[in-house]
Amino acid sequence: LRPAAEHWHELLLVHSKRGDAHSVLTTLSSMAEADCPFDPTLRPEVVDMFARRGDVKMVKRLVAGAGAMPPDARAAALVRAYFSADRPLAARTVAENALRMGMQDSDALWFDLAAGLANRGLAQEVDSVLGRMAVVKPELADKLRFLKIRAFVKAGDMEAARQAQRVAVEARPRDRSPWLQLLFGLRAVGDEDGMRKVLGEMEASLGPESWLGFVQLVEFLSDRGESGKAFEVLRYMRGRGLAGPRFGTVVRYVLERSDGSAPKDFEREHRLFRRTAEMRFPRPAPGP
Repeated sequence: LRPAAEHWHELLLVHSKRGDAHSVLTTLSSMAEADCPFDPTLRPEVVDMFARRGDVKMVKRLVAGAGAMPPDARAAALVRAYFSADRPLAARTVAENALRMGMQDSDALWFDLAAGLANRGLAQEVDSVLGRMAVVKPELADKLRFLKIRAFVKAGDMEAARQAQRVAVEARPRDRSPWLQLLFGLRAVGDEDGMRKVLGEMEASLGPESWLGFVQLVEFLSDRGESGKAFEVLRYMRGRGLAGPRFGTVVRYVLERSDGSAPKDFEREHRLFRRTAEMRFPRPAPGP
């Protein structure tokens, strides 16, 4: 029996989530042989995977044909692919043409254009896009203010990034995005003191919702081999009710990068970590 279309698309989802381009291509080839067309509206994750890899040809192939994506989603995918392929002029041309053709109501198109410019550190151009966006999509422009912070961070202008972050927080006091963008930037330049200062302000402003910011500091310290400091932050998070839904995963992140030991108050997580590791890599059976 031939697998049904939904089974093929389920398989594509599994491979694309793993970022396994080879298996995705093999599955697409098998689908073509089985006369089962790929539907990008069912599995936009597949299109996104190739867009992030900058594979423009593949994205064009996937978004055309049977079950084609809506024009604005197709344009947004191409914008993302061109930016990833380091072809910003082509990305902007596609975006501007789509906007001129009446796709100004597309959140995805505006976002991919602004995010692509921000990732290149083009703060002035991001500001210009946000200004145009504010005319037709004021709520979206307000929501995407954090991209200015990202642009300044990418350009290496941390003072301007801090200023943009303060403006964004005033506009949307309960939004975590401005805080996280600034933390990503401080983490990238290795500014531990700066991260700790921002986290103090973030906790005062957002309370328990600031847990994801503290995860940035924990990962940063772990990556530098400072697991002792990382456990101190984890202990603080637990004591202040900042554990968040991924606390166990974050502890595992630290343990994977430490010498394998853990403080006594993390013994339960350590036991679970060891048990999981043994399930993944079982000890060899004793010899005769």
